[in-house]
Amino acid sequence: MVRPEHNLAYAGEGAKWSGVVGMALTGMAAAYGDDLSPYLTDLGKKVVAQMVGVKIDDAENTYDHLRWEELFRPEYPTPDDVPPIRAVLDDTNMGLAPVPSYPYYIGQSGGGADQQKTPVHPTLGDGDGVMLLGDTRGLAQYYCDAGTTVQYEEYPPIGHTYAGPYWATQMVPWVNARFAGQAAPSTCGSVSAGNSLTD
Repeated sequence: MVRPEHNLAYAGEGAKWSGVVGMALTGMAAAYGDDLSPYLTDLGKKVVAQMVGVKIDDAENTYDHLRWEELFRPEYPTPDDVPPIRAVLDDTNMGLAPVPSYPYYIGQSGGGADQQKTPVHPTLGDGDGVMLLGDTRGLAQYYCDAGTTVQYEEYPPIGHTYAGPYWATQMVPWVNARFAGQAAPSTCGSVSAGNSLTD
């Protein structure tokens, strides 16, 4: 997840992945030692309790959608209103993290609406059902602008489930070529405009 709060808004709308959004929220809060219960609705408390220690397979297909306003009480209408959430989201935003100096291979698929039943987000755009094309493009551009060598590819619209295995078939030869001493290729300069990772 490049900018996790975007994933909350995007993947939380899809029946396949919304439970995984709840699982990620629960796991991140646990990792940072945050107690979200004072901020949660009854449904939010139920989701957090249900997702403690759960594997992705068990979280899939558990809810039709999970929206912020269903999980958090009305006096906390956005992540900015919940300090521990805001802190975790900023700390895990790759657009706020230091840029790596080593080369990167980034692959991303779309097709989330057809393949994973996650609707296209009205402002964030399409993705693979979990990850957003615009966020991944934004990350590639962020790295390119800082001078990192990036090879960015957009896969066919195969959705999140199949994008991972497809990525592996592209990544292994890329890594092997680096170990063989070949220079990393760059697609910097041809990456489409992406979502903002900082505002």
